[in-house]
Amino acid sequence: MPVRKTVAMGKDSAPVKGLASYLQYNPDDAESRELFVPGANWEDASAYPPIKAAGDLKRADYLRLAWELLRRMPRYRRQLSKLKQLDFRKATFFLGAPGSFFSDKKLPTFNGWGEVPLRGHQCTPRPTSREATLGKYVAARQKDERPWLLVHRRRWCLDYWGVNRMEVHQRASADVDLETLFTPPAQRVDPPWTGKPAPRLASTLLNPVDVLMRLRLDTPFDSQMQLFRREFEEAQKTFAAAEEGNFFDSWGVLGRSGEATDKFVSGKATAAAGARVLLKQIELSSLWLRTWDYEQALRQETDSLRPRLDRLKMKRQFKRDAEIQRIGGVLSVELYDQVKNTEPAMAANWRNRGIKYIEQTEEAYRQLVALALSPFTPA
Repeated sequence: MPVRKTVAMGKDSAPVKGLASYLQYNPDDAESRELFVPGANWEDASAYPPIKAAGDLKRADYLRLAWELLRRMPRYRRQLSKLKQLDFRKATFFLGAPGSFFSDKKLPTFNGWGEVPLRGHQCTPRPTSREATLGKYVAARQKDERPWLLVHRRRWCLDYWGVNRMEVHQRASADVDLETLFTPPAQRVDPPWTGKPAPRLASTLLNPVDVLMRLRLDTPFDSQMQLFRREFEEAQKTFAAAEEGNFFDSWGVLGRSGEATDKFVSGKATAAAGARVLLKQIELSSLWLRTWDYEQALRQETDSLRPRLDRLKMKRQFKRDAEIQRIGGVLSVELYDQVKNTEPAMAANWRNRGIKYIEQTEEAYRQLVALALSPFTPA
């Protein structure tokens, strides 16, 4: 595999056209080595999700796999590191601001806000080197008559990943309250209905990947959903067209509907029917997670970008673990045979799947969260 240059994500800089838009391992960089440490010991099967038929997956299985992906993602790890370096693990001066953001429509009101440093926060448009404080930044935007938005870095990270808190990546799924970690991709943003026929104001932060729709309570839901779907798909197409190299095509509406689609739908999760699900071999997720961890361990040992995997050792280890699960009555005959009869050459597929889901794209992670929090997914 050719080595592509790496764009330093997390900085307030746009990806350079033609370069990879994701972090890649660099054995000569200390920070990179920290971002690519294994999530667990690949030889310990108990540290990974059990092998289970896709049709048997439940909410807890999707939540666990989503966290196992997220905590290994170099971009997530880098954001955790930056928040710690900047001491942005709390909202600091944003504590009095609902939503943790300020804009030209919502100016700060606390004393001394003009002297607050901008370092590390998410600013749109980006500040110049002369605009080191919030006061200078606001003055410059007023002078050039441009709207602006300033988001607390921690809030930006929470919204980006769809989580309620930034858990440290060293924590295994058994040590994390997964039920309260993730936020649904579709949420109600208006104030709670009080039953009084009075107008209500809704204030929220819309990211580039968000779309805000309005539904009426006195109109049939199904008819509104038809309009909602049309508007959603148009917004999705517009977003995908603007994002060069984006993997945002998981719902089969962006000119890819003719491609082969995965068939699994968890239980009665009809909400996922017809989707071109990016996840493949989800029932064998432990194998490609373990392969990714194995490669990271070898990278640390050999200082190599692409170390040689001992494929025969992997096959023997996976088969031995599958036999234990089969004897224990956990693994079905079909899945046991699938692991037992796997050829060492499959290691390349597991390696590539881990690279794609963990390093190259976040869509698999986001689909797992959506499936986990879907009302159609069995608890």
